[in-house]
Amino acid sequence: ETAVFSLGPVHHSRLRRERPVLGRKVLHLLQNSTTLLGTIIFVNVIVNTIFFSLSAEYMRSWLMSDDITLQAAAIYLPLLILLTFGEVLPKILTLRMPFFWSHMVAYPLSWLMAVFGPIAGILTRFLPKERSTPSIGMRELEILVDESEDTGMLPQREGAMIRGLLRFGYLTLEDGMVPRASMVMLKMGATRDEILSAFRGSGLSRIPVYSHVPDDIQGHVLLRD
Repeated sequence: ETAVFSLGPVHHSRLRRERPVLGRKVLHLLQNSTTLLGTIIFVNVIVNTIFFSLSAEYMRSWLMSDDITLQAAAIYLPLLILLTFGEVLPKILTLRMPFFWSHMVAYPLSWLMAVFGPIAGILTRFLPKERSTPSIGMRELEILVDESEDTGMLPQREGAMIRGLLRFGYLTLEDGMVPRASMVMLKMGATRDEILSAFRGSGLSRIPVYSHVPDDIQGHVLLRD
């Protein structure tokens, strides 16, 4: 649940680009989000109930004691294990790497939804439906920007800036990093013409400056200076 529903638009685009087959599978799951969520909850209740019942019964038979403290431990210890390794820990791991874990759970969730989806669909029909109010999401804003550019109401440069702002919240540090071999840098002592040429060729507004080797960064030079 956490792996699939925590994906943002940037992750969706990355899935389509890097893993098209799995990307289509994950996006198909999200298109049937109500059935998917119902399936996850239904299977989760079944698995948790079976695990808790069997483990608690095993603990009681293993302890074989009338001590109320040990009997309480036989009940609460499986519950603690279930909450830790079945709820808390998986959610922490998937929130840190949702893109990776969405690949791992795509096919299992598809199989579970194929088996239990009809049951979950029947159960979700009895749930009260909330009255949704029309809202504009990121995808709608991007479509609005595209249409405004096509009609000439919005210049392409401003449209690109708006798209960058819309997607900025979903970017990670990795998305903003540049490979070392692709970095544009200037050596101390570079001439004015070399500096201007570097700015014109890269389109950057600031460029790092190194002393002897590229790893020895001394500062940066700004285009406005």
